[in-house]
Amino acid sequence: MKRLPLFFLIGIIAVAVVATGVSATWTYSAESPHDLSQSLTVAVGNFTWDGSEDLPDSVEGEDHAWLIRNLVAGVDDRGDVIGLNNPDSVLNDRIDARLSGGIGWRDGRDYFGSMAISGGDEASQLFDAHTSGLSFIVQVESDTVYYIYTTSVYLGEKGEISFWGSNKTPGSPSVPIGEYIYPIYKTKLVRQNTNSDFAIIETQRGKAKSDWYDENRSNANATQIPSFDINTWIADEMGNAATQDRAIWTFVGDDPTAYATKDMQHVYYRITPKSAGTYSVWTANLEAQIRVLASDGTTVLATASRVAQADGTERISLSWSASAGTLYYIEVTGDSVMQFHIQ
Repeated sequence: MKRLPLFFLIGIIAVAVVATGVSATWTYSAESPHDLSQSLTVAVGNFTWDGSEDLPDSVEGEDHAWLIRNLVAGVDDRGDVIGLNNPDSVLNDRIDARLSGGIGWRDGRDYFGSMAISGGDEASQLFDAHTSGLSFIVQVESDTVYYIYTTSVYLGEKGEISFWGSNKTPGSPSVPIGEYIYPIYKTKLVRQNTNSDFAIIETQRGKAKSDWYDENRSNANATQIPSFDINTWIADEMGNAATQDRAIWTFVGDDPTAYATKDMQHVYYRITPKSAGTYSVWTANLEAQIRVLASDGTTVLATASRVAQADGTERISLSWSASAGTLYYIEVTGDSVMQFHIQ
């Protein structure tokens, strides 16, 4: 996953690892007369749930399980729950604001995302060093059933809104609007009644279409905040064929991780560079094999080879000359987990 600044982050989290868990300082300020500062402590814990073993946690900053536990049962230094299990938490306040509506409109929305808070302001995010590369959306299906969607795919850069409430600078989604973002993990939470705590029930891997995040105003997409449409989410395993509908969208500057479900399975990505030029794909995983294919999915344009670096290390690398707006496939194989880089 590309390490880029969290463009909506107004929460500042400093993490210190301790013997029994993790402590952090969380400072939040938005639409309130004063700042709210809390010390956040999250016990790592070893509990699991159906599908939790399928959550990726091998890449720094992308621990989905940690984030899910944070969102459900994170506590501050006083032992107070600040996640969903506390009805008075800031997170629940933001969800309630979305449900009740916003400026210039009455119909609420049943989800809240880390991209932006209700009212269109920048979001406070329950992130720390374990989860700095993730985005999430919490969906309210009913009083007793919630869903958490998490993804490590970099969603893109938000636009700007004008003084008059119209779009001033277009947003720039990393995956074109209407195309599927993969993987997105959907986790089901259930509680017995409105006064009980949530239990984490199940996680599934799937995909959802790239979309703007609806803000709490009648002109919901004026800012153009890249996100995904949770109503299009379906369980799926993408990347197992070099075809338009099975290959995973990627982009120049991305650092994706390919997960092969069986030995020597090929994982396919598709990329359409916005400008012509010479681009490279490389990985430090010397077990990996990488090729770039033409838009027909069969013609090989470049094959990676082992390259020595100035510091004495080696990596698998290739480069190819790309045309603007042309579809290419990146084929990755050789290991079960393979993080690679596109530059």
